[in-house]
Amino acid sequence: MDRSLYLQSITANHTESSENAFLDFWERVSRYEKIIGKQLEEGYTAAEYTKLLSLLKTVNLNTFYANKSRIAGYLRWLSGQGLLDQRHLDAFHAIRFQEILPEQIFETRYFGSFDSLHQAIETTLRSAAKEDPHVYDLQIAAIYLAWCGIPIEDAINLKKTALLSESIQLGSRALVPEPQIMAHLCRYRDSEGYITRGKGLIHRKYPHSEFLLRTAGSHRVEDPRQLRVYIRTFGLSGGEENIFNYDRIYWSGIFSRACTYEEKFGKLRATDLPLMEAVFQEHYSSSPAAYKRLLEYQKYRDYFHSPIG
Repeated sequence: MDRSLYLQSITANHTESSENAFLDFWERVSRYEKIIGKQLEEGYTAAEYTKLLSLLKTVNLNTFYANKSRIAGYLRWLSGQGLLDQRHLDAFHAIRFQEILPEQIFETRYFGSFDSLHQAIETTLRSAAKEDPHVYDLQIAAIYLAWCGIPIEDAINLKKTALLSESIQLGSRALVPEPQIMAHLCRYRDSEGYITRGKGLIHRKYPHSEFLLRTAGSHRVEDPRQLRVYIRTFGLSGGEENIFNYDRIYWSGIFSRACTYEEKFGKLRATDLPLMEAVFQEHYSSSPAAYKRLLEYQKYRDYFHSPIG
């Protein structure tokens, strides 16, 4: 059976953007089917379904439900056409989020510790081989702010005066980052510019600004999307695949600190909403909502650190 018939039937009433997203998903599925060595139409085992969902970078419950729903729709369609036995649907429906393997995304997008993040930055800087490594001070500052648990909207609004000698004042919160982070942020705050190559070496000066995140061409970075582009540019400067993503680094930092908390005080529980909100820096309307984040964190913890007994 030609899979395109199913895709056409599903996307017939979609908007262009939703159709593109749907077809992109199935293109990814096709790539990962080649890794597994067989197509969905042939009928997968539970282990093969689990591997496919893992390859699709199913890192949280929302993504798990979305990916599973799309694939389940196709499996039901195949079954309705008499092309797939019910036992394959049963095997697929029985898969739980806890069974998804985290390696595919944690290995390339998350950082288990500040040291691993710092090393990745240093490796990228060496590979980029710029005349002046301070060309990337903005990007590195943004990456460090993400690790500190500062949302990207707050990062672009952060003023130089928020940086104290050993801490960052974010509203009523005082964040105390690693010394290497404060050293970089304070030096970038006080920097007047950097050297780049044009017709010879050129000193690019920062314009006067009250904001920390600024460039030689602008007194501030105003758009989160632009900051993400800057970070991606830095990630690609080393000649490899970009491994720096603001949101992934943000959660890496929060999850890493959650690991430290559990090592000292014991396991986090979704029923303790005040503690969950303090550790993960977000509001939960109920214990089930907190449990979703806890499951995601536990996958991170068990991948990078020893599971808590």
